[in-house]
Amino acid sequence: MAEGSNPGFLYQQNTMRDALVAAVHFDVFHRFAGRVVMTNIAQTVNILQAVLLTDETTGTLVRTPTYHVFAMNTGHQDAQALAVH
Repeated sequence: MAEGSNPGFLYQQNTMRDALVAAVHFDVFHRFAGRVVMTNIAQTVNILQAVLLTDETTGTLVRTPTYHVFAMNTGHQDAQALAVH
């Protein structure tokens, strides 16, 4: 982020709890893959539960725990759902 700029009132540090919430939602989406065609994340950078945050001092992008949940689930894209009981 540029020097002296305000990250905004919606800026929120991402936590492991946020990553767990994302993982739980992915699990639900996978369970209902027959009904769910597509899902989206509304915000990707510097906002609530973002996958990337901008470091205020250096301006570099930092991967959040939620980013890693998304990365771990890329293998499920365009895959077949298999019911396991």
